[in-house]
Amino acid sequence: MVRSLIGTRIRERRRAKKLSQTMLAEKAGISTSYMNLIEHNHRAIAGRTLLSIAESLEVDPKELTEGADHLVLTQLQEAANMISEKTVELNRLEEFVGRYPGWSNLCAKLYENIQQQEQRLQALSDRLGHDPFFSEAMHLMLSNVTVLHSTSDILATTDEIPAAQFKKFIQNMKTESERLSDTITKLLSYFDETTSTETQSPMLAPSKLDQFWEMHDYHLYELEKPELNPKAQIKKMMEAWNFQESGEQRLAEALVGRYASVADHLPLDEFIVAAVDYLYNPILLAQKFDCELHDVFFRFAHLPSEYDGQTLPQFGLIECDGSGGVLFRKPLKTLSLPHKSSACPLWPLYRAISQPMQPVRAIIETPTGESFLTVSQAVWSGLNNYTVPPTVKSAMVFTSDYQRFLPTHERRALPTIKVGMSCEICPRTNCSARRSDSILDN
Repeated sequence: MVRSLIGTRIRERRRAKKLSQTMLAEKAGISTSYMNLIEHNHRAIAGRTLLSIAESLEVDPKELTEGADHLVLTQLQEAANMISEKTVELNRLEEFVGRYPGWSNLCAKLYENIQQQEQRLQALSDRLGHDPFFSEAMHLMLSNVTVLHSTSDILATTDEIPAAQFKKFIQNMKTESERLSDTITKLLSYFDETTSTETQSPMLAPSKLDQFWEMHDYHLYELEKPELNPKAQIKKMMEAWNFQESGEQRLAEALVGRYASVADHLPLDEFIVAAVDYLYNPILLAQKFDCELHDVFFRFAHLPSEYDGQTLPQFGLIECDGSGGVLFRKPLKTLSLPHKSSACPLWPLYRAISQPMQPVRAIIETPTGESFLTVSQAVWSGLNNYTVPPTVKSAMVFTSDYQRFLPTHERRALPTIKVGMSCEICPRTNCSARRSDSILDN
C-alpha cells in the first residue's frame, strides 16, 4: 500500500465531527499513536482498519480513499518502484502533486498506459503460444501461400502452357488468394481488441477464478479463523460465485480448499511473527511449521497487505507442471505472468525442474529494470505407480520488497539473472535462450 492523502482526509472529517484523536482511535479499535501516524500519512491504511475508521466517522470508505490526488499519488509511487535505482524523492511526492498537478497527472497517465500495454502484450503472447484458432489460421495461411508460390512459379518459368491448363492455374490462384484474404480478415478481426470487456475475446478476458482472487486481493479472511467453520465458508463462496457457469468449479474448490488447509497448518498470527523473525526465509519457515516448501510459498502469496498496522512485503507466485503449463498464478503489479503459456525459459521456475527438491534462490531483473528475489522448487508427485512415470510441479515465489528483509551481504552474494516475460514480447537481443522472434522487432 502506498503513502497517500487518506490520513489528511481522516483528520479533516474527525475535526468536522469534533472528535479527538483518542476518541476516534477508541471507536476504531486502534491505538492513539497509530491514529496519529495515519493522520499524518506516515502509515498505510486499508482493509478492516479503513472500514473501522470510516464507520466511526459515519462516512463511506470511498470518501476517504477516492479522489484524483490519491490515484495520482498511488500511480506515481508505483512508477517510482519500477526503477531499480532508488533516485526518486518519494518524501516529496505530495509536494510535487500539489505544486505541479498537470505534470503529476501526465506522469501518472504515462505509467498507466505502460501498464496497459504490458498487459496487452502478455495477453497477446499467451495467444501466440496456445491459441488453437491462431495455430489453425497460420497453417491455412501457409498452405495458401505455398499453393500461390508454386502456381506462380510454374507460370513464370513455363513458356508454353495449354489454354485449359493456364485457365485452371489462374482459377487456382484466384481461389487461394480469396482464401488467404478471408483468413487474414478473420485473424485480424479475432485479434481486434475493443474497449468493452463484454466484447473482448475470451482469450483476453480474465477468468472468473482470476476475478475471484483479485476481488479478495488473494486473502480470504473467512478462512483465517477456524471457529467460522471453513467448510461452511467454502460452500458459501462457491454458491456466491457459481463457478459452474465458467466450468471452474472443481479447480476453485481445490484452490480454496488448499487455502483453508494451509491457513489451518500455518496460522496467520503465528506465521507472520515467525516470518519476520526468520527474515521471510521459506526454508526456515518450512522447518519450523513442519510443512512443504510449496505450502510456505502459497502462504506468502496470500498474506494480507497490512497486518497489525504494518505493511507487509507483497509476494507473487507462479506454479507450473513439467511442460511449463501454468497451474496457479498470482502476479504483482510490476511483474505480469502468463495465463497458460510458459514464460521466459531463464526464469528459475524452470531451472528448478531439472533438479527436483533442490530450492533455487536468485534475483531476476526484467528489461524495464525491476528486480525480484525469487525462490523456486520443483517436487515429484505420483510416485506410487510402477508403470506411469511421476509428474513434476514447480513453483516460484517472488517479491520486489526483498530489500526490506534480505541482509545486504546475502543480496550481493545472489546471482542476478536478466530475464524477460516471454520471447514474443522480450526486447533483449543476443539471448541464448531465445526460442522465437520478438513481435517488438522492427
